[in-house]
Amino acid sequence: MIMGAALSAIGGCATREKLARADREEQIVLTEKVSYVTHSISGVRWEYIALPGIYVAERKDDQGVYFYGPGRSIVEITTLRNNLPHLLVGGIYLPNDPSRPSQLVWAFEGNPQTTADLDAYMTQRTVATTALPALQPGIGAGANIVGNVVGGAVVAGIIAAGEGELNRIEVKDPALSAKLREGRGPTRSAAAGQQLPQAVK
Repeated sequence: MIMGAALSAIGGCATREKLARADREEQIVLTEKVSYVTHSISGVRWEYIALPGIYVAERKDDQGVYFYGPGRSIVEITTLRNNLPHLLVGGIYLPNDPSRPSQLVWAFEGNPQTTADLDAYMTQRTVATTALPALQPGIGAGANIVGNVVGGAVVAGIIAAGEGELNRIEVKDPALSAKLREGRGPTRSAAAGQQLPQAVK
């Protein structure tokens, strides 16, 4: 399988596991996309992008917490596929050990959606999921819930169909890995009137 071989070559992997539900109401807020570029041993370029939005803690394992974004929050771009952006359902994995790199994770799909215009997709996605409007004062938690129910429901369905198979890539750039951690904080419902965590800029 080309995908599996390529991921192995650049340090990614797929796992099958039954994940427990997260036991804390947390989220990661990204106000702009975070892009990580890596290359395989053969020189093939891979770019992984976490799109702007609110990523909610939904699952966990013994080593860390999975934060799923609204809708298709992870984008994969590679020269192997003519640099056509592939839109993936997933999010951010933060290991409990802060010395370990953050990861971008996504559920395996045989034929994921694509887009020819990533900027247009990002604009449409922001409006459709209401993820970024939820960051504005006075909007409240309702918009957060609408945005993340979309992603959570799709993730749950894909994981169930694939028996929990998740692909992942470690963000080995220390600055980018730290950037993903910096947006972490309690959800509005958990904060009970407190402000959202400082958004990543």
